[in-house]
Amino acid sequence: VSAFSVLPTRIHNHKYEFKISTNPRSKQSHLHMMDATPIQFITEAYSTSLEQHPFVTKGTTAFFLCGIADILAQLGGLEELSPDDQTSRDISLLEQINWQRLARFATKGFFGTSIWVVWYDYSDHLLNSDHVMTILQTAGITEVSDTVKNVARTGMLILLEQFVTCPIIYGIWEIPVSTLLNGAPPS
Repeated sequence: VSAFSVLPTRIHNHKYEFKISTNPRSKQSHLHMMDATPIQFITEAYSTSLEQHPFVTKGTTAFFLCGIADILAQLGGLEELSPDDQTSRDISLLEQINWQRLARFATKGFFGTSIWVVWYDYSDHLLNSDHVMTILQTAGITEVSDTVKNVARTGMLILLEQFVTCPIIYGIWEIPVSTLLNGAPPS
């Protein structure tokens, strides 16, 4: 029995034969846990998590990526230690990490990504196919192909993001919070 489902079947890939299970919740196929390599299993688990819990998965991903980026930024500023004693070098590097700063930036990554996730979900609803068609008809364009409608929707989303959303999110969240996290006074 898979970690994802109950109904195992077989599929054939060009190189491999995988035993899969169908997840009754998402109607998607997933590799059987015992037949997958660790990377395949992790990738499939992450994809399932994105389908079933997109908000938390994206926020958690940003938390870890921002945390890793902050560790790299902190360690990049350190002077090179003597490679003779690797153990003391590793301990010295760990002692140099500002763990409070790491936690602050990782948390900012979680919340910043959460803001953008909400915006992109809302923008998909705001400019859905029917709304785009209404806007085009208001502009006097009545007969359009799907390609033209998709290009118009993409253009509208870009304009809305660049001239409305970005000034608000960067002005209220991204720039002020990053400035405060870097130690600037809130004046």
